Amino acid sequence: MVLVVHAGNRHRYERELDSMFRDRKTVFVDLAKWKGLTADGDHEHDQFDTDAAVYLIAAEPGTGRHLSSLRLLPTTGPNLLTDVFPHLCAGALPAADDVWEVTRICFAPHLRGGARKEVFKLIALAAAEVGLVYGLRQYSVMAYLSFLPEVLAMGWDHAPLGVPQQVDERDPVVAFTLTIDSETLRKFRTQWGVRAPVLHLDTYEAA
Repeated sequence: MVLVVHAGNRHRYERELDSMFRDRKTVFVDLAKWKGLTADGDHEHDQFDTDAAVYLIAAEPGTGRHLSSLRLLPTTGPNLLTDVFPHLCAGALPAADDVWEVTRICFAPHLRGGARKEVFKLIALAAAEVGLVYGLRQYSVMAYLSFLPEVLAMGWDHAPLGVPQQVDERDPVVAFTLTIDSETLRKFRTQWGVRAPVLHLDTYEAA
């Protein structure tokens, strides 16, 4: 199951958040060496980890060990694309109540191969489900160009926001939108043989 963690229930998921922020430090600071990030000891946060953020966290049952996660932010408030990388958009920046930004997709460093693919499917299903729960129409996303085929192979309907651009020493980065609708969720569940929701809806409270 995937947890929906927001300002109203974070006190219940301190160990999952702790594990997520530790993995974010390992993945983004130690391994990827992203510039402009600061580590708070063994944790990594940025200026967008505020009360407005909603996290989807796949964690090991019992231990709370982080496996995969992402961050959702309303585009009507501060967000990474608008405030830091607006040049990735050729036209108007996404800004609507029913369009949220997806950032900080993170996988536990020890996951490889098939195990990583399985948690990627899990977090994608959760993103589709929670988008419908929140009444969203689209996600705005930034990703390395090399990561894009993995996302699109799932069958997300998408539209580019601009052309790929170099933002660091790694692959070019591209911004795009993903459509959220019941057909997308049906497609995911059918191709992956999933029948039941993956969100831990017992913990959902309106953010």
